[in-house]
Amino acid sequence: MSAAVANSEIWGDVKPNSLAFTVGNNSTVNAPAETYIAYVFRSVPGFSEVFSFEGNGSNAGPRANLGFLPLAMLGKNATATQDWFFVSSDMDGGRNNIERWVEGNTVEQAFGSPGLFSFFSGGFDVINSSSLIDGNGDTIVGIAWAAQPFKYSNAF
Repeated sequence: MSAAVANSEIWGDVKPNSLAFTVGNNSTVNAPAETYIAYVFRSVPGFSEVFSFEGNGSNAGPRANLGFLPLAMLGKNATATQDWFFVSSDMDGGRNNIERWVEGNTVEQAFGSPGLFSFFSGGFDVINSSSLIDGNGDTIVGIAWAAQPFKYSNAF
């Protein structure tokens, strides 16, 4: 999967905002009689958090403070040509050391050790130097969802 690009033929010349984004005239994003889907995310306090961080290429990677214990994350290295990844503590039996992940263009789950992330009550630590999630100087973007969303909960 390709890295992020700044190309007005693909994204148009209008900066995205909280209400809209534009596409250009390139046939890969705007061909006549074709159907396209855009997934657009935003943070919801206590429920989800859109994040980005710069990788350092180390097993003692960056820390992302989200304000909650994550349940699941979807992300991508936006700088390098890497697949999307999805991780969830449920895929690891409820553990917070995430060793299993799914890549966006495969049908198989991947397994690794010592893992990719370590979830904690306020976010996650990157614990693997893989270029998928921690390429040195690469920008990793994604969204995380809370394990126990509480802000809008109707629980007893």
